Amino acid sequence: MTAHRYLEELATALDVVDRHRVDTSEARDALSVLRDSSFERIAEQPDLLEEVDAIATRLKNLANSRPDDAWQMSETAEQAAAVLREITAATCRRRLKGDSSAALDSVERALAGLPESDLAKLVGAPADGITAWRETGVPTAKAARVKIASLVLLDLTRSMSGEEAVDWFSAHLARLDGQTPLEVLDVGNEQQVARLLRLAQTPPQRPGCGLTASDGLLRHLIEGIGSRTALRDSWTTTQ
Repeated sequence: MTAHRYLEELATALDVVDRHRVDTSEARDALSVLRDSSFERIAEQPDLLEEVDAIATRLKNLANSRPDDAWQMSETAEQAAAVLREITAATCRRRLKGDSSAALDSVERALAGLPESDLAKLVGAPADGITAWRETGVPTAKAARVKIASLVLLDLTRSMSGEEAVDWFSAHLARLDGQTPLEVLDVGNEQQVARLLRLAQTPPQRPGCGLTASDGLLRHLIEGIGSRTALRDSWTTTQ
């Protein structure tokens, strides 16, 4: 069975349990995050996927044979949420393997020509700390953040400039529960980092690049008259 099929089977099981007025919101939220992840990386975790399959089967059996046992169905749904969160966390950790110094170089290339303060803000370095990092390496405590910033910028700069990407990091995004990407980096919650990595893979395009209304930007931006501030505001309201 493919990773996609495992997740769809669980979604079907949650639909069945919902009819018995069981709260499955946590499991659905975790499922939503995981669906946004890379299926090929999810497939690298067969043991956890088999557990998802077992939970889906258990939920369906409970709904059919013990329809009045809402407590047991609720407990099983919570188990599903926990397993889904673990798969998401493991998927995220796999993407963060690699050399942090190389990741810092990648961030620098993406932001070439911009103030060093923009670079420091994204990677969580002191204002005067980038030079030291270049010489002695990225501190262990900041290695994951630098790698995340590198991965996000790698995706963002396929469709926007470095300057626009810096603005994007400061925008409050609905798909991050109103947080800014910088706030997600500051906190380091694996579930939100997974959302951030996925969101960066489908960023809004820059004005004047063949946009249509379905791209989620305001019409005046599509017509090419939006300012940098307006662009950031449009991300805030549409992402």
